[in-house]
Amino acid sequence: MTYHGKFGLAAVLALAFVGTNVYSDGTEILGPASIDLAPGSGIAIGGVGLFMDNGDGTFANLDGDISVSVPEDASVAQVLLYWVGESGPSHTEPLGDDTALLDGIPVLGQLIGGATRAYGIGDGSGGIWFATYRADITKLGVIAPGDNTVTISGLDFSYRNTGAGIVVIYDDGTTATIEILDGLDYAYNGNEGDLATVVPQTLLFDPAPFDRNAQIPFFVASVGENRPNVTEITIDGVTTPYFGLFTSANGPEWDSVMVPVTIPAGADSVTVEILSADGGGTGFSPASFGWVVGGLVIDDPHGQCGECDGGVTEVTIRYTGPVGNPRLMSVVQAVGNGDFEIIWYDFSVDGGDEFTVSGINQDGTFGKDIFIFVEEDLHAKFITDCSELIGPGKTSGEFLIVDGTSQNGGPLCPYHRKEGEVDFDWLAWWLFWISNPICG
Repeated sequence: MTYHGKFGLAAVLALAFVGTNVYSDGTEILGPASIDLAPGSGIAIGGVGLFMDNGDGTFANLDGDISVSVPEDASVAQVLLYWVGESGPSHTEPLGDDTALLDGIPVLGQLIGGATRAYGIGDGSGGIWFATYRADITKLGVIAPGDNTVTISGLDFSYRNTGAGIVVIYDDGTTATIEILDGLDYAYNGNEGDLATVVPQTLLFDPAPFDRNAQIPFFVASVGENRPNVTEITIDGVTTPYFGLFTSANGPEWDSVMVPVTIPAGADSVTVEILSADGGGTGFSPASFGWVVGGLVIDDPHGQCGECDGGVTEVTIRYTGPVGNPRLMSVVQAVGNGDFEIIWYDFSVDGGDEFTVSGINQDGTFGKDIFIFVEEDLHAKFITDCSELIGPGKTSGEFLIVDGTSQNGGPLCPYHRKEGEVDFDWLAWWLFWISNPICG
């Protein structure tokens, strides 16, 4: 699975991680990956389950193939390998396996979550212990642009290998804001305390005046088939539940899933929580699981932008007036020598609608400014000759610029409203002007 993001304002949109508890080594909570992440344009993920159920309470450890696709026109910036396994129950101490083979090459992993005693609590046995390992395998060169399949082998957890996954950060020449959370947060609603639920993850970022596409990656281990689970994603105070998102999609009890979401204009946080619950009313016992990887990738439609230069040539504008009350609007531009010309005349626009207009001067620009009339009254004006800052986020009256280009600067960079800035009331000025005998 491949997801692409462009973000030219990494300094403006700085992601922050917020957790409700603090644990060490990512045990019973995910945290920001304790490794420097390479800058890039997006991420690609893939994974595989690594055991077979013998049907008698024992399991056979397996090798497995991980498939991951990287855009053909991108370069590989960083590759992270994760694996999870379970040890016990005959051992009095938790055991793991920190060494894997990837296409036959030995890889030493760092313990980043666990060991967590998930089963056998209070039954007198050593219990079953989960552990998560991570390794940066970028230098192995086993992942390249295009479709990749690599074999992971050599793992030998004493109870069973659970599964493994790969995260690829790739670079296609644009920039992105990428945050990866990892560790091990185990949950089953039949347990008590920390092992009954996960710690919700909240990512904070600066709001933008336009909608943005984003993706939320997941590696989740140990969800059996037909075991219900609920994932809740909260954006701008609105929670969306996803029932049965994890289904052993990548083989026995391993899921590599990317969920696309929309971050609306003005939103400044995303919260993610996975629940061991039968939210869909299936009647089956809720899943037990280990949450291994989370995070957020935000796309920016203005990833490659420039300041206004040579005059604005095109703008996309959103009408922010009330929904359900379409109005007739006209757009007028200056054409030089004090003359004006109508670009669009009496087109119907409802609240939330967007429209795109292009300059009609010989060089494709608007000239000095454009005016927006609503049913013959002037409601908005934008300076378009680059003498003032202009770009997505600039407002006038009930109109918001969401995209645009200039003659020499290409896509316009977002406009950031100054503190205390007040919009000029063009409607009030217009009504005064046309009604005042001196002015009219």
